[in-house]
Amino acid sequence: MKYKLLLIALLFIAVGAVQADGNGINCPSSYIDDWTGIDKVDGGEGHKRFYHNSRGTITNIGNDSWHGPCGYGWPATTSSNDLTCQNGKLLGDWNLDCQAPPTDVSGDRAFLVEYEIFGNDKLRETLINPDTGEPLGREPIVYTRGK
Repeated sequence: MKYKLLLIALLFIAVGAVQADGNGINCPSSYIDDWTGIDKVDGGEGHKRFYHNSRGTITNIGNDSWHGPCGYGWPATTSSNDLTCQNGKLLGDWNLDCQAPPTDVSGDRAFLVEYEIFGNDKLRETLINPDTGEPLGREPIVYTRGK
């Protein structure tokens, strides 16, 4: 009997830890994967990897092949730490780190970010101005799930 109660309690905790929105997106577990996309603004190719970190939240690390603040050169890394789930979306900070001179310091940027899964395994990345809370005036990047 003790084992049944323990199993029921663990199941209740596990179910409570996973949030699902109206589209059946389990947040955050549905985001854990590799993603690839093309920025329609500048044609750059981007890669993202979402994973569970040791703090119990989601982190992503990525790279972009062609990023304006980095002098349109390779490489530029992006990262988001401690993403949280709200209404099926991941929210948090987004950081750009330019790797090559002369923009290795001057090109670095930080914004807020919203990730949302939609359609058939598509991921939308929307950068948000941290001062206004509004999306930046640019088209969001759409990524597809890695195979």
